Amino acid sequence: MSNKNALRIEMMGGCLTDHGFHIPITENEDTEFVAPRGKGVCRLQIEDREPVYMSTRFTAYEELHPDGKIRDNHGHFVFLDSDGDKLLARWESPRWPEENGVLYFASGTGKWKGAKGHLDKALHVAPPLSEEEYIFFEGSGIIELES
Repeated sequence: MSNKNALRIEMMGGCLTDHGFHIPITENEDTEFVAPRGKGVCRLQIEDREPVYMSTRFTAYEELHPDGKIRDNHGHFVFLDSDGDKLLARWESPRWPEENGVLYFASGTGKWKGAKGHLDKALHVAPPLSEEEYIFFEGSGIIELES
C-alpha cells in the first residue's frame, strides 16, 4: 500500500505553439477545428522541495468560432524532468479565454508514477510573430505524490 501526500504546487512556463491546419466543421465554414501542438519549458515549485525544471510538449483540440473565441479546448501534456521521468497531464478549458482552464495530473513514470491532482492554469498568448504563437502559462494547485 502506498501513501500519497497532497502538496501545493506552482507552475510557470512557456511554449512555442503551431496551430497546424484549420479545418472547417460547419456548413458555412465559419467554425474551424484546430489541432495546436507545441513544446516549451516550465518550472514546478512543489511545497517544501527544490524547484523542478522540465521540458514539455503538448497537443490539443479546439474549435475556433467566428467571434475569435475558442470552445471545447482540451489536450494532453507530457513534462520531462532531468532524470528522464515523465509527468502526464490533461488540459481542459471549455470556454477559453473567458475561463482559464484546469490542468489535471494523470500519472507518470519514475518519481511521478501515480501522481494525481490539478492546477488552475492561466494561459496568456503573446502577439504572434508568424504562424506560430508563444504561450505563457502559470498556475497553482495541488499534486498528490507517493511518499
